Amino acid sequence: MTNEKVLITVGIISKPHNLSGAVKVLPITDFPERFLDRQEILVEVRDKLELMKISSISLHNGFLIMQLKDIDSIEKAEQLKGAYLKISGAQLAPLDENEFYIFQLIDMKVKDIQGNYIGKLVEVIKTGANDVYVVKNQANKEILIPALKKVIKKIDLEAKEMIVELLPELK
Repeated sequence: MTNEKVLITVGIISKPHNLSGAVKVLPITDFPERFLDRQEILVEVRDKLELMKISSISLHNGFLIMQLKDIDSIEKAEQLKGAYLKISGAQLAPLDENEFYIFQLIDMKVKDIQGNYIGKLVEVIKTGANDVYVVKNQANKEILIPALKKVIKKIDLEAKEMIVELLPELK
C-alpha cells in the first residue's frame, strides 16, 4: 500500500549530454525501463517541482539519455544538473509478495523476535548477493542485518515494523 500523493525519486540528472540540451540521468530504480514509455516526468530542481514533457529517451551504459521539451541548449541542461526525477506512488511498478521498495523500509522500527527494540532502519545497501539493512540503535551505533529469509521474519508496512531473528554472530 502506497500513498498516491507520496513522490518517489527514481533518477538524478547528472549532467548535460550534448549541445542540444539532452541530459544524462542516473536511474535510482530497479526498473530503469520504466522511463522508456513515459511522455512526462516530475523534475525537482532546487525544491521546485515541475512536470516536464519528454521528447526522447534511451538507455545507454546504465544511464538514461533524456531530451526534455523546452530544454534545447547545453546552458538550459546545465541548470538541471542535480535535479531529481520523481513519480507518484500510483506510478510504482507492482511488486511480488514479500518484495518491498526501499523507501517503504526506511525509518522502520526493527525488533527482535522477543519484541525488543533493536533500532531504526536508516539505509539499505545493495551488495549484489543480498541487500543489507543498516539499523541504528539508541546509542547511534550501526548494526548490519542481512536481508535473508532466515533473519527477516516479518515486515509490517502498516505498523512500519520489521521483526528479525539475529544470527548469533550479529548479536
